[in-house]
Amino acid sequence: MNYVEDKLYQSELFLIIKYLLLNYILVVTLINKRKKGNNKEQNDNFFYGDLDEENLFEEEQAERKKHVRWIASFILIIFVITVFTSFFKVVAKFPITTYFESLTLRDNQTIAEVKESVVSIIARENLNNIDFITSQTSGTGVNIDPSGKVLTNRHVIEGDKEITVNFRESNETTARVKGKKISPNSSIDLALLDIESDGELPYVDIYNGKIENLNTDKEVYVVGNPRGIGVLASKGKIRDINKINDYLSIIEIDTKIYPGHSGSPVVNSEGELLGIIYASRKTSDGHRNGLFISISSLDNLLTLNLIRFSK
Repeated sequence: MNYVEDKLYQSELFLIIKYLLLNYILVVTLINKRKKGNNKEQNDNFFYGDLDEENLFEEEQAERKKHVRWIASFILIIFVITVFTSFFKVVAKFPITTYFESLTLRDNQTIAEVKESVVSIIARENLNNIDFITSQTSGTGVNIDPSGKVLTNRHVIEGDKEITVNFRESNETTARVKGKKISPNSSIDLALLDIESDGELPYVDIYNGKIENLNTDKEVYVVGNPRGIGVLASKGKIRDINKINDYLSIIEIDTKIYPGHSGSPVVNSEGELLGIIYASRKTSDGHRNGLFISISSLDNLLTLNLIRFSK
């Protein structure tokens, strides 16, 4: 599930501008037609001697001001409608339930510590080799080593992208990416960023038990960067576990997932990393449950070549 939010917002903006221009052209066309009709009527009146030159000038000025006021009023109405429409679209997309749930978890010390290791990831890519036209993908990652090893989704960073990593809950630290490793298998949506560090970075420990032995209904937490608004935490329960092999499983949880959640860590009540969010699934009752890939250990990921170095 690849979320390219800026593309969506840019397309919405282009549609709004196009809509305003079309309406403006329509209004100007109608006014010009009306003006031609008025001029014809004035010429007829002048021909018959009903109006002198001074009266004609005053009427033309009054008509011109009337047209300007009419155009200004029309554009203002369109602008207000557009602003309110855009505002309600933004409000509808805002992860309001996750935001308020995160507020209830702010006193949870374990979650607070996990948040410090969570990063927001921005990946920018030039379109058609034009420097000033870029697409932008946003996602989340989690640091799993004090030296700087950020685990995220392959789809967030793959390709020739300029990647920015920011520890938003840890003094807004921005780290430079030295290299990246991605899964050679597109169905395994994993990637690892190697980032620079002047010292030890905050990180999470990986769960050491067997994921498939976890009970359904076990409480878990998702800590991510939905819609790019900041690091938020939400709570859910495990609903289904599908084992792929001895090292990987796909787990379904009943937590609402938004664009920007890709790469978000899923942790247990002890703050141990169980896996990372990579997609969501629509259930029969219309809800969308989160799906995450389990992580057994970094050594297993590298040894089994599930992720490998990519330039």
